[in-house]
Amino acid sequence: MRTCNNTNKFCKTIALLISICSFIFLSFLNLSCNDDNKNISENSYSKLLNSTTTTINHRWFYFTNTGFLETQSPSLAPDKVLEPWTEKPRITSGTIINGQVFFTVNKLGILVCPAVSGLQSDGISSQTYLVKDSSLFTNYTAGNMYCINDKPAFNLYTNTIFDKNQNHDTNSIPILIEFNPLSNEFKTLLYKNDFVPSNEAIQFEDLNLNSLQYINKKWYASFKNSLDNQTTILFTKTYSNEPENIKSLSTTTACKKINQEEFRERTEPTPFSIAPKKIQDLLYMIPKTTPFYIRYLEDSDSNTTVFSQSTKQGDVLEGYAMSTTDCSLAVFADGTTYFAGKLPYKAVLKNGKTIAFKLPLLPDNYIYGYSFIAGSNLYVSWEEHDFYKTGKSGFIVVNLEEILYNGE
Repeated sequence: MRTCNNTNKFCKTIALLISICSFIFLSFLNLSCNDDNKNISENSYSKLLNSTTTTINHRWFYFTNTGFLETQSPSLAPDKVLEPWTEKPRITSGTIINGQVFFTVNKLGILVCPAVSGLQSDGISSQTYLVKDSSLFTNYTAGNMYCINDKPAFNLYTNTIFDKNQNHDTNSIPILIEFNPLSNEFKTLLYKNDFVPSNEAIQFEDLNLNSLQYINKKWYASFKNSLDNQTTILFTKTYSNEPENIKSLSTTTACKKINQEEFRERTEPTPFSIAPKKIQDLLYMIPKTTPFYIRYLEDSDSNTTVFSQSTKQGDVLEGYAMSTTDCSLAVFADGTTYFAGKLPYKAVLKNGKTIAFKLPLLPDNYIYGYSFIAGSNLYVSWEEHDFYKTGKSGFIVVNLEEILYNGE
């Protein structure tokens, strides 16, 4: 494990780590694969139908061009041609709202993960489902997720290098989309022109949004176009106390063009030294000399914050962290996982101190990504990774109740 050091505190966790890892892998051997399962319906509302009845502590799933299917392991999922990450079905972001988890699945839709126990009669994650909308997801790339009025929202963008279906119509490009989990419907909240100063709109006509971030109640957007070996990039800042109220403001006063320096300054990672105490306590085992950056989100928070610990030693680790009133969690790309607190309706573990363990080992050139707990299930994305290209991708679901509380 790359985050290991030789300190006594960390060494004391090795026995627990090995015990939990052994439990995961032993259960993994009992997983059976059904090549004839029909997990995905062809309509817009595709829901998981379980192919496995054996009680296990985790399950693997991979994305297809129409949905997702179960597999015995990522290595046994069908091979996929490596393509730019913007053009492949893969989890691009996630959020947690009142305990329920939502993921954006590029080119497909929203993966909904209800806050339920892992001890379901039909198996782990049996209530997980995917809601698709080809009109939104096929022509654009799914970006970040946000929480707006207790509903999940996400942005779409266009990659000017890899996207073959670029649309330059200023008024018709959807940017910010709301998903209603009660009706399983999508609604466009804001379009491209809502993030462009009206008195400078002509400068943005042939540019596509390629980045959108919500920081301190302000939207920071970058627009880009690459034609004839010439790249144009413009940046804007849009003011609003509440994201959904942007349209009630005058475009000229709500949005203005900014320079690259201001955009970078406002969107660069925040030093980990000023991260919330709960996440610092969670990752106390990681030496201060280990460089990493981690995306952190609290339950029902409006957006994700990126924290970084910068040093000149070693490779930079990438991780994803979340917290609720019950617990805190962080998962790094190699599967190293940190947990503190308790699961719903269960007792606090180790007086709230960090428990470290590892997820099942992935094949070479595979990494773990966005990670959230819904109920007692841990959802973690995975993908085959080669620089800017992605091959296979999917997610693993782990029954944390069985892993963390086994034998109590």
